Amino acid sequence: MKLLRKHVFHLSDIPRDLDSVIDINSKQEVDPRDLGLLQSDVDSIWDNIIKVYKTGVHPAITVCIRHQGKILMSRAIGHTRGNGPNDGPDSEKVLATTNTPMCLYSTSKGITALLMHMLQEEGLINISDPVAFYAPEFARKGKDNITIHQILAHRGGIPGLPKDVAIETLWDEDQTWELLCDAEPIVTDGSKLAYHAITGGFVLERVLRHPGTTLLVAAFVLLSALWPLQRIGSEFMPPLDEGDILYMPSTFPGVSITKAKELLQQTDKILMTFPEVHHVFGKVGRADTATDPAPLSMIETTIRLKPRSQWPDPDKTTQELMAEMDQAIRFPGLTNAWTMPIKTRIDMLSTGIKTPVGIKVSGPDLNVLQQLSEQIEGVMKTLPETLSAFGDRAVGGYYLDFDIKREEAARYGLTVGDVQDVIQSAIGGINITETVEGLERYPVNLRYPRELRDNLES
Repeated sequence: MKLLRKHVFHLSDIPRDLDSVIDINSKQEVDPRDLGLLQSDVDSIWDNIIKVYKTGVHPAITVCIRHQGKILMSRAIGHTRGNGPNDGPDSEKVLATTNTPMCLYSTSKGITALLMHMLQEEGLINISDPVAFYAPEFARKGKDNITIHQILAHRGGIPGLPKDVAIETLWDEDQTWELLCDAEPIVTDGSKLAYHAITGGFVLERVLRHPGTTLLVAAFVLLSALWPLQRIGSEFMPPLDEGDILYMPSTFPGVSITKAKELLQQTDKILMTFPEVHHVFGKVGRADTATDPAPLSMIETTIRLKPRSQWPDPDKTTQELMAEMDQAIRFPGLTNAWTMPIKTRIDMLSTGIKTPVGIKVSGPDLNVLQQLSEQIEGVMKTLPETLSAFGDRAVGGYYLDFDIKREEAARYGLTVGDVQDVIQSAIGGINITETVEGLERYPVNLRYPRELRDNLES
């Protein structure tokens, strides 16, 4: 087992009699009660040090703890030589004493770092904040961006005091702090590593000294967020007057091309009667492209307005003009929507809804969705702030289903495809040729006249 500990885990042997490897300097140690402590506090620390030694990781441990300038604990345990992982059974064993030269390690910064992280967990500080956030005077000489994290990681840029500073200056905390505030940093971005043994301790101590300032700043930041918090749900910026108006009414699905064209022409004529309008341009349906799959039920009319100086009433707002236009255009089955061109494009790209306010309902059943949409539409129209409301119809439309009698068609030597081609060309139309007029080409479409295809009986 000993060979396994030494050669595999590289651990030291732990003697059964620990008292034989312990050295306590009783002459230096003072009574804990003289320092306001209990003997049980000292015993607890020493018991934990023994537990660390029993792991075998350290062949020897020496401890010297000072409190209020007096030695509270001066002890050693283990061997300085002869009991290491590479030492044989015949190696000379030399006990560690309180006077044995050892590599010293200061735990003050370790404890300070622990306090920093505990304060961060409580939300009192943030180690990513600049030191100057808690001690503003530290920002001198370009040190305003040096963070607490950089000080803890020995990358704060001020590893030492000037060489001509006397050692006695360290006893004066305020003078030492002034020297650190006036010191020129090596770097301010944390790119260089240098051990901040003394300087880091002073800086972190100053941060810990200002909990009141920290709490006051945190409270101020929290209070400053109350005003924007009350505005959550509203637009960050007020609506901008783009100088133009976009009129986007919606009709019920299944509207014919002829009726959609008629509505477009009638609304354009009404809009042109307003003296504030320069000209209008309307579009119904979509172009021969998949980039804007707009149905016939969606009309878009861009209204270019005259300069405000040419208006009969220059003090009239665009919203007031929209309200007047909305009152002038009242068609059954046509739901008006007034907005602005750029704003509409942004809204449609981000939300898919063309009006400033919309309600989206999701579900697996289209029929139920349409019922809910109609109910929401009815409720929204009763609100006094609602100008218009329209619920999209997820189902419905006008279709003709042709059930071809195959036996009768076969008597005339016709297939189902032949009959369907005739129906398509007679009702829907079919391109039979095209005309060329300069660089333009137009298709020639052949179909039955309207009186032969506008009712089922014909």
